[in-house]
Amino acid sequence: MKALYKVIYTTNHKKHEFETVIERGDQIPDAELVKALYPKFVEFIESLGDDGSFGTRGGICSLDFEYLGPP
Repeated sequence: MKALYKVIYTTNHKKHEFETVIERGDQIPDAELVKALYPKFVEFIESLGDDGSFGTRGGICSLDFEYLGPP
């Protein structure tokens, strides 16, 4: 089934978020969820270009996911 998630991350003390859809089973272990969502996160970060906050010393401070339901 497809599921809609909000990805929330902090870089250099700024909070950012975006929504994405992934394919997943009814019950998914946390490790599998991270494995499915992380490539979407990297794709999103790369689409923003280099604003100086990714891949620097400040880097990613936190990364969280919130299930929003079916798309």
